[in-house]
Amino acid sequence: MLRKGSPLVGALMLMATSAMLGGCSGARGKDPESVLRAYGEALEDGRAEDAYRMLSEEARRGLSRESFLRLAKEHPDEVRDIGRSLRRPAHDAIVTAVATTTTGEEVRLVLEKGTW
Repeated sequence: MLRKGSPLVGALMLMATSAMLGGCSGARGKDPESVLRAYGEALEDGRAEDAYRMLSEEARRGLSRESFLRLAKEHPDEVRDIGRSLRRPAHDAIVTAVATTTTGEEVRLVLEKGTW
């Protein structure tokens, strides 16, 4: 059963965002929505190894492969529910990024209609 307050839900949803951003930069021709669907499909199908490989380097630094696989193994029903929900988002994904200028100023970018 998917529980909104569950630490697993939070971790995997955060990983989903990371998968989108990591996938967009690493997978040529892949838009954020298709990367998110692929990540959700991997979770739903129980392919935790595949889902982990879709994560950005930053996300993998924050959660080891072993920890990710253990979470998926210990909570298979929640992981499937999360995967299912990610494959069918209620609305379009909002993709953002933060860029740091040479002066150290942070600029928030939002992807809208295919452009930043």
